[in-house]
Amino acid sequence: MNNYRHIFIWFLFITSFVFSTKVKAQVDYEFWFVVPEVSTSHGDDPVRFVFTSFGQTSQVKLSIPANPGFAPITLNVPANGTVNLNMTPYLATIENDPPNTVNNKGIFIEATNPITAYYEVNPANNPDIFTLKGNNALDFEFFIPMQNLYDNRKTVGPVKVYSGFDIVATEDNTVVTIIPTQDLLGNSAGVPFSITVNRRQTYYCRSLSQDGNLKPAGTKVTSNKKIAITYKDDSVYPQWNGGGCYDLLGDQLVGTSQIGFDHVIIKGPAGNNDRAFNFATQNNTEIWIDDSTGAPDLILNEGETYNYNGFANASTFIHSSSPVYVIHMTGYGCEAGAALVPPLGCSGSSDIAFTRFSTK
Repeated sequence: MNNYRHIFIWFLFITSFVFSTKVKAQVDYEFWFVVPEVSTSHGDDPVRFVFTSFGQTSQVKLSIPANPGFAPITLNVPANGTVNLNMTPYLATIENDPPNTVNNKGIFIEATNPITAYYEVNPANNPDIFTLKGNNALDFEFFIPMQNLYDNRKTVGPVKVYSGFDIVATEDNTVVTIIPTQDLLGNSAGVPFSITVNRRQTYYCRSLSQDGNLKPAGTKVTSNKKIAITYKDDSVYPQWNGGGCYDLLGDQLVGTSQIGFDHVIIKGPAGNNDRAFNFATQNNTEIWIDDSTGAPDLILNEGETYNYNGFANASTFIHSSSPVYVIHMTGYGCEAGAALVPPLGCSGSSDIAFTRFSTK
């Protein structure tokens, strides 16, 4: 079961590169990231960062500057090589918990020459990959794109599973304003609230409910200085094909300056269970499916979500009149995975690399 899940995680990972307009900036010198909290009751370890260099050796430094008790880790990635950094011993230090409070857990990665990086959670039954997006992850405005159809598995315990999103600041006195579409722990739907975080401090917004239709999809987040956001949806329970699988979904986001009008979805192994969740960032956003002429198939307002599952062909083209986020959810059997779909455009990076924890 774990082997199949890894197969389609890599499917999502690779197809996100193939159709990216912004992938080139995922090859970068600096990366900001906040590690999401994943329930120990379903499995949250081992974890690692994976760094890949290109034509030159790169010295990589990982630090948690807001936590003086964490000694920075420095390693060398050989030219055209990959190095895995096991972070399992530091899991309690890096996972962004508790929710609804300011934490000192922001991760800053510096490289002397360009690299790519991703964070991998790899327990036997709940793995996922979070691709770090370098400078493209930093912005002043975000909408939270996450599936809002399937519940989190309610029988997982004693540490229950939830959806949510994590914020990391890049500068001191960063004021972040959040308008939840659904109730968050400590904050009500539709009621704006603001937090102030300093450089490399973090904040965890956790859904109050485990119900799919009560996830905070489409929540608007703005800030006076650049931030980065990770979203996670822990142990999602789609019950595809009558199965009992439940899986971690998540990604590092990009802001609204990095999203676009045109997206291609490659139909995955889930077949009729494939889903494309579209998230509008402006009012009166018109959306066309497999066409860009004539009357639109639907119109969305800011923060609204459309769940598309009519994948009749191997690929589906989605065009919108205003920039949108698109999340593709697919899987194998009853296993599920999801990733942020980049918009069409320039070719981006022509080289990628990845490794796995094991050969299973």
